[in-house]
Amino acid sequence: MQEQNGAAKKDFANANMDPKQIALSTIWAGVVFWFAYYLVTGLAEGKWGKAEGTDLLHGNLWTLPF
Repeated sequence: MQEQNGAAKKDFANANMDPKQIALSTIWAGVVFWFAYYLVTGLAEGKWGKAEGTDLLHGNLWTLPF
C-alpha cells in the first residue's frame, strides 16, 4: 500500500545482503536445523517415550509421564 502511495519500492532481491547478516542467518538456520534433527531422531528412537520399548511415533504421544 505504501508503494502505491509514492513510497520507495522495496528491493526484495537484494535485501539483507550485508555479510554480517548473512553469517547470522546461516548460524541461526544451523541451530534450527540441529534442533529439528535432534527432535526427529529422538522421537524415532523413542528417547522420550515409555521405557517398555515403545516410542512416540507409534501412538504413545499422549502417554508421556508428565
